[in-house]
Amino acid sequence: MAEAIEAIEPEPVPVRRHRHDWGYILIELGIVTAGLFVALMLNGVVEWAHHKQMVRDAHQNIQRELRENRRTIREDLDNFQSSLSVVQANIATLQAMRTGHFTHGSLTNAIAYAALSDAAWHTARDTGALSYMPYDEAQHYSSLYDTIDLVNGRARALLDTQFNAAAPAEMGYDMDDLPPEEVRAMLRGNAEAKIGLITAMQMLNQLDRELAKESRAGSR
Repeated sequence: MAEAIEAIEPEPVPVRRHRHDWGYILIELGIVTAGLFVALMLNGVVEWAHHKQMVRDAHQNIQRELRENRRTIREDLDNFQSSLSVVQANIATLQAMRTGHFTHGSLTNAIAYAALSDAAWHTARDTGALSYMPYDEAQHYSSLYDTIDLVNGRARALLDTQFNAAAPAEMGYDMDDLPPEEVRAMLRGNAEAKIGLITAMQMLNQLDRELAKESRAGSR
């Protein structure tokens, strides 16, 4: 008797729907995008706060330095006034020597100058704080420090003029028998020093007025 052969049908394989459909992907992209946006916003806020602090520190340092420079200016004006008296006495002595009416006297060269500071300005520039300042404020500070640099340069040149005026006296001549051309050279040198001192004092006074105005504006 023939055995019956029963066909065995394979069991159906369950098909799972992939959960990462487009909607899910878009939601995840949205979450990632929102996270990046928040991170960028936070980073921007931190950078903004950092730049504001840089400007605030630069402003305070510059204002403090300008106040200190005002005190230095008053000291320099006193020193220059004393030097001017010395130079005028030298000129009187040399005039007497040139005309043959010299009886007694002395020639003195002494000058003192404390340079005005610009460290806070250079620090603000080198750290990039100036680039975050309002344009008008940065230009205003730039103008003030240009004047400070000019005054320092004029004072350094004046020191050279003042001491070079005494060169003939250091050449081994007998002061009672200086050659006429050396007397004229010293007279010219002291006259140039006198003009330089008067000019430097005028510049310091003008700068002091500008810094006084800046101090009043900064205190408001």
